[in-house]
Amino acid sequence: MVFQAVPNVKTAWPFAEQLSRVYTRAVFKVFENTLDESVHFRIEQYGVDQTQWIISHSKRSEKHDWCQRQFKVMADVVNGQFSCECMQWEHTG
Repeated sequence: MVFQAVPNVKTAWPFAEQLSRVYTRAVFKVFENTLDESVHFRIEQYGVDQTQWIISHSKRSEKHDWCQRQFKVMADVVNGQFSCECMQWEHTG
């Protein structure tokens, strides 16, 4: 059995520490970078019917120009209808 050294973990998430021991170093780095890019969003609910949200990207990034500002999202969870003014949902699903 070959053992790899446990990579340094950038976050304090307990599951990230666990995955650093389970995943290969290369896979863990991809996971960690994806996690890092995903947690920089702030979500605030607004509107009378509680189906509207304002999504703000809180960490500016050259990689994601579409994240540079706030977007309004409509979410009808009961009927499975979602739309966003950035159109990201319509493009990627």
